[in-house]
Amino acid sequence: MHYPDFSTIRVAQRFIYQLALCRCSVIAAIAFASFSLLPTTSALTPAPDGGYGGNNTAEGTDALFSLTSGFFNTSVGTFALYHNTTASNNTAVGSSALYYNDTGADNTATGSYALFANTGIDNTATGSDALTNNTTGNFNTANGSSALSHNNTGSDNTAPGVNALFSNKTGTDNTGNGANALYNNTTGIDNTATGSAALSGNTTGDFNTASGFDALLSNTTGSNDTATGVNALLGNTTGTDNTGNGANALYNNTTGIDNTATGSAALTRNTTGNYNTASGVNALFYNVVGHDNTGEGFQALLNAKGSNNIGIGSNAGANLSNGSNNIDIGNLGVAGESSKIRIGKQGTQKNTYIAGIYGATVANGVAVRIDSTGHLGTLTSSARFKEAIKPMDKASEAILALKPDVLALQEMGSARTFEEFRKTLASKGLDFPYGSHVTGFDTNIHVAILSRFPFRAVHPHTNDSFLLDGRRFHVSRGFAEVEIAVATNYTFTLVTAHLKSKRPIGVADADELRLEEAKVLREKIDAVFAANSGARLVVLGDFNDTPDAKSTKAIIGRGKHKLVDTRPSERNGDLAGPSTRSHAPRTVAWTHFYAVQDTYSRLDYILLSPAMAHEWVTNETFVLTPPGWGIASDHRPILATFNTGTIYCHR
Repeated sequence: MHYPDFSTIRVAQRFIYQLALCRCSVIAAIAFASFSLLPTTSALTPAPDGGYGGNNTAEGTDALFSLTSGFFNTSVGTFALYHNTTASNNTAVGSSALYYNDTGADNTATGSYALFANTGIDNTATGSDALTNNTTGNFNTANGSSALSHNNTGSDNTAPGVNALFSNKTGTDNTGNGANALYNNTTGIDNTATGSAALSGNTTGDFNTASGFDALLSNTTGSNDTATGVNALLGNTTGTDNTGNGANALYNNTTGIDNTATGSAALTRNTTGNYNTASGVNALFYNVVGHDNTGEGFQALLNAKGSNNIGIGSNAGANLSNGSNNIDIGNLGVAGESSKIRIGKQGTQKNTYIAGIYGATVANGVAVRIDSTGHLGTLTSSARFKEAIKPMDKASEAILALKPDVLALQEMGSARTFEEFRKTLASKGLDFPYGSHVTGFDTNIHVAILSRFPFRAVHPHTNDSFLLDGRRFHVSRGFAEVEIAVATNYTFTLVTAHLKSKRPIGVADADELRLEEAKVLREKIDAVFAANSGARLVVLGDFNDTPDAKSTKAIIGRGKHKLVDTRPSERNGDLAGPSTRSHAPRTVAWTHFYAVQDTYSRLDYILLSPAMAHEWVTNETFVLTPPGWGIASDHRPILATFNTGTIYCHR
């Protein structure tokens, strides 16, 4: 049973459209003469009090100074509508408001220098310097000091708020509602910002929506982002197609794309991770670069930093750390684990009902077992050994007869099963007081060591990882390493391993994964030699490949620290025959039988350091062939003997 594992332009001429009407014909003639000489003469002094023909109104020094045929204009303030000639339906209130407007119509400017440079139509500017640089832009609305201040040709923009859309030049269809909203936008289009400094940094990004103080504050070129809430998507710069709803949602996102965060601080630490969905306060809070995660619920996947995880429910998967490909529904999950499904909380849910199972048969199916933790699984031939000692009677008889000093195991079951196995051996007279059980990234099958001699040091290697094709993988079963004290003046180090099987998996090539695991194992071996060049070292286990495989060769190594392959073989009376550099001895050394293909292979090894090889008893090193060995496992046990004791390896 296994346990789951971011100009002023100076004006040179003045034009007066019409002088005041008088009843004196002489005056009228003079008036006519004055009209014909307009380009070189001055306006009436003082100017009439407000009313002009054509329903125009001007109040203030040189207001409507250049008017010719325009009508229904209202100009209040020094130089207001100064250059207006033929345009109509404009309203300018404030010094130099609509100063350069000549033909633009239907504009409203309220405030000093509002719409100062305008020639466009249907613009509304309220506030000092609002739309002050607008030239041909149309249908803009700016309410607030300096709102849309730099806009020149952009149209259909709305900016209510101090400095809102301040830098906009050619961008269109933008809405900046709030102080500094869309402050730096230049050419971006179809953006909506509501809230102080919302989308403040946006320059060319399009189709963004930010609602809330500092929402999408740092966005520059990112498009199609939606941020609702204080500081939502605050750090976004170029990330696209993100949605952050809630205070601090996606706060640190910079270039990540297609993320959705709903809830205060949801995905708040995400920077470059893509395709994540977080719904709930603090959901996916600590995720930085992980992708394709879904966290639904309060603090769902809170600590998860891996990818392709699913957490549904309050605190679902909150305990996950670097693991990937987990599904946790109503369960906290387990730190570091990967590729696990956990549903419900042990001790809370009392019964399980799943439709579509009862009465449905599966051809060539196997029985499903469940342990006290709720772990589901099936039983293979080797699993029968892990969960029940009785089918191992034949193999255990050999173990008991040999009385090994050290026993190394691969494909071991849970820690509970390991203890049960040790107790069973003890009950039959074979006591191992010292043991080490290692749970790697795969929480179903493990490696373990039993010993009659005490451990001077124990080094379980449970979280080693490597990169393959840009993706990070973990050593699946880990490595068990112990230093065994046979006597006060005699110790040796033993490392046992179980490498990736030949079974294909979808995410990577099995042989490449095994080779990378072998390289990590060799790093452990080299570390032993680095500490003591003459160390007594035994490396053994199921390497899941043949002697000529790259992975096996990587473990054996080269040079002065090359390991010696003991090559155990059957004790069947055959003579070994000559052994050459290119040919192994002619003895039967296979350790694994694959029934599907009817093949026999040597996959299990006992390797020695040069120092340990000096103490190796070669004629007491062999493959065990007890009757009924296949009941317990599809591997045969191998044994090596040394002049200080016996080391026994069994699956």
